[in-house]
Formats: sequence, C-alpha cells, structure tokens
Amino acid sequence: MDGRGNAYKKTFRSFNKSSKNNETTLKSNPTKRSRPNSDSDMSQNMSQDLSDLSDILDNISNDDGLLQQATNIILNKPALKNSIIDRMANEVRDLKDRVSELENRVDDLEQYSRKTCLKFTGIPEMSDENTNNVILNTINKCVLNEGQISLNVNAISTSHRLGPPRQDRPRDIIVRFVRYSDKVLVYNNKSNLKGWNDNPTNGYKIYINEALTRRRSMLFAKTREAVRNHRVKGCWTYDGKIYIKKNNDKKAVIKNITDLDRLIVTNTQARETIDEA
Repeated sequence: MDGRGNAYKKTFRSFNKSSKNNETTLKSNPTKRSRPNSDSDMSQNMSQDLSDLSDILDNISNDDGLLQQATNIILNKPALKNSIIDRMANEVRDLKDRVSELENRVDDLEQYSRKTCLKFTGIPEMSDENTNNVILNTINKCVLNEGQISLNVNAISTSHRLGPPRQDRPRDIIVRFVRYSDKVLVYNNKSNLKGWNDNPTNGYKIYINEALTRRRSMLFAKTREAVRNHRVKGCWTYDGKIYIKKNNDKKAVIKNITDLDRLIVTNTQARETIDEA
C-alpha cells in the first residue's frame, strides 16, 4: 500500500469508529430517530459512507482505481468531507501545541545550562591571548569596585571567543563561572562599566550580557526595538528571563512574541488614554 492509501486508511478507520459510537448512542434514544432529516439520519448516512470507505481501503494496494473511488466518496459527500477536514484540523492544531510545548522545554533546559555564563562584548582581541586572564583583568579593573573581593583564576571554569575571527569588530567572549554567586556578582555590578565606557581616553567600550539562547536573543532584540520606539520604558534580562518596564512603571516577564505584542498594544492604548485626558 502506498503512502496515500495508508493515510486514507488510518484516517477513515478513526472516523468509522467514532461514527459507530455515535450511532450506538442514537439507538439508545429512539425518540431522535422519529424526526425526519435529523442528526440521527445524518449520522447513519455518514456511518454507511465510512463503512464503504473502510471496505475499499482494506483492498487498496497500488490500485489507483480504488483510491479514486474512495476519493470520490469523500468529494461527493460535503458533510463527510467537512467532518474529515475538521478532525484533521484539530489534530494538526494539537500537534502544533505539543511541538510548541516541547520547544519551550528544550529552550528552558538550554537556558538553564547557561545559568553561570556571561557574554562580554567589545574587548579587543590579541594574538595568543588567554581569555580567562583577559576576562579576569576586565572584571577586576572595570567591573568590581575597589574594596570588593576580586576574582582569581579559580572563579572561571572556561571561556572562549565566539565564532570565526572578524575584521570589523572583536568577537564576543563567553564565560562560564564555577560558582553562580560569582556570575551574579559580576552581572549585578556591570553598571560600573559606565565609567570606563564614558572615558574618552579608552579606545573601546565593554558590555556584559547574559548568554541567552538563540530563541531568547531574538526575542530580546525585538524587546529592545520596542524600547527604542518608545513602546515600553525599558527592558533587561535576569537569569535568562526577559523583563520589561511598562509605561505605568510596572514590570512584566516576556516569554514569547505574543506576550510582547500584547503588552505593546496595552501600553499604547494606556498612553493614548492619558494623552486624550
């Protein structure tokens, strides 16, 4: 049996079973059978059509004639065709929901694996550099204030540049810390880089961000765009979660593009209401 025959057979056996169950239910209530053109009549007709289809499909191998006969039964019975379309549409929708749920779980697991990671942008590249030492020097010199505990080589598990060498700018460095507390210490003090970045004598600027998954990076980019367009007040990430500050200064977590679009619409309506007042 070819792929078309298998698909037809699987679908119509499912419908045949469902139709027989409906027929049994209607038989148990004979008052419904007395009404002309009732749901009972339609169900019995559909049950017979499905039975005919099942008989045909049981004999399908590579016989295009039988396959065409089965197709004609479907096309010439609008109620049957619509029922099949509705059932298959529901199955497709359920499968999409399951795929989306699995994608969310995979993304959560990937982000959790980056829980102790940070990404450093803007640090110039040098030949034969040791990125662990480069990062430690940046942290202790530019991020942590004097008087705070400094980090040593034992604080970093591994680090490396991302991607192939570039001519236009230095590659980012991703760092995995041994302890989550050290990652938090550095990330919570990244605002101290403002002093370095605002100093005109420094030839480059440094930025620290969380190492987001590809999916969350794309979502965060759209969130930053909303901030630039004054659709929301601000945005940031913490432990892989994306937050925004709404026009009323309340914060919200953005999990997907639907969340972002909904909040943008709500914010815009609220701002228009204030302007009208």
